[in-house]
Amino acid sequence: MRATTHTKVFVGLAICLCLIAGELGATTYTSTSDGAYDNNGTWDISAPGNTLDAGDSVIINHDVTFDAKLTIRGVLIVNADASLVEDGSQNIDVGKGTTNSGVIYNYGYIQAKDLKVEPDNGASTSDPYPVMHNFDTVVAEKLNIGNGEGVGTYYNEIGSVTT
Repeated sequence: MRATTHTKVFVGLAICLCLIAGELGATTYTSTSDGAYDNNGTWDISAPGNTLDAGDSVIINHDVTFDAKLTIRGVLIVNADASLVEDGSQNIDVGKGTTNSGVIYNYGYIQAKDLKVEPDNGASTSDPYPVMHNFDTVVAEKLNIGNGEGVGTYYNEIGSVTT
């Protein structure tokens, strides 16, 4: 049986709707005031989880503190005059638990006990993620880049790093 033009159009529309629905599932969390990362009052919709899933984004425009490890698989943006500061020796892991995801853009101030930009083993050297772009200040006791397989990148664009 040959597919009719109507059937082809219907299938094409169905595929497009599925792709759009997948994009609509992504969530963006934007800070609206200074406060704790896990406090709903700090955010426009609700507090993001300590694991930011691929496709989701956090935009920090204020001074935000965190008291549990953060795992970034989506996109984290700390804007100018904003900060993300650990409270109690906590880590930030970019790309942990996945391969080929996790991005941080820092235009403000980030402080963590350890900052790790490394995916789980099994990532390919052609994978562009995880990655961090630093345009301002990062303070960490340890900065771990890559997982021993050549994957994970840190770009210190015009910023400073203190370890």
